[in-house]
Amino acid sequence: MHESHAFKAREFTIEFLKSRPGDRFTAREIARAIIEIHPVEAEQKRESSQQTLDQAGLVGQVTAEIGSFRPRLERIHAGFRSSADRPRLYFWSEETSLENQLETVQTSVIPKTEAELYPLLSRYLIDQKNLIPMRIDERRSSQSRGSGGNHWLHPDLVALEDALENANAATVSVGEAYRNELIKLWSFEVKRKLSVGNTREAFFQTVSNSSWANFSYLVAASIDEAAKEELEILCPAHRVGLIRLDEKDPNESQILIPAEEKSALDWAIINRLAGENPDFRTFLEGLSTLHTTGKTALVRKMLGAATFT
Repeated sequence: MHESHAFKAREFTIEFLKSRPGDRFTAREIARAIIEIHPVEAEQKRESSQQTLDQAGLVGQVTAEIGSFRPRLERIHAGFRSSADRPRLYFWSEETSLENQLETVQTSVIPKTEAELYPLLSRYLIDQKNLIPMRIDERRSSQSRGSGGNHWLHPDLVALEDALENANAATVSVGEAYRNELIKLWSFEVKRKLSVGNTREAFFQTVSNSSWANFSYLVAASIDEAAKEELEILCPAHRVGLIRLDEKDPNESQILIPAEEKSALDWAIINRLAGENPDFRTFLEGLSTLHTTGKTALVRKMLGAATFT
């Protein structure tokens, strides 16, 4: 490969953001843009990869690279900025306001509470799994069954997966006839730490509040080895997966145990959640919109606006 045709993700990212000062983009949006702007270099990157990459795979790889070199770019480029909120947004600004300084500093803060892990998981799901995540806030539920009536009912996060997103026109045309099969629902229970003392409780909480979905996961930032060994026995029996969430760089998070897909959704639990929680009703509205319109970008906007308030 000639150096002049190398896909220089760092340089292309800076070039793209400089050309649109002040505009904010997710890592995935930047990845898609620079691949489109530099098609020759992008194709050579795909061909030279040790993996067999389709378009979505190439976008995912470049997205991960952007997330990984963010700290370095913030050190060497004064104008390169990223937001402290989630999903993380990248932008170029020559301003040196206190607000911008705080945004940069806050990106390096390690979360101390479970709630602070939710946007990190969301970042990982967007960048690495190409999902559309949404936070479900149990505090907003009606509690119609009295105190304790909704115990272990609410997942922490849910997500939509559209297999047709980023597909070529021919695939989309055929896939429309199978849209019911190509949209999947994910559900997540999040913990700060899993140890011998709390692993079984956390696991069966996940089974209770997430097993209605096609894919259900228990997520933790810290997992003791003994807890992992216990979960290697429990998870396959209930088709639950396990994710270790990287607090410093969510794109480095790992699926330690893949969830086994469930072909049938549990509509009784879905109906119960929808009856209790307005966030979950919004999630179902997003699902309905995706089914009827196929407009993934519209659904991302719908659910993203209600995710972390």
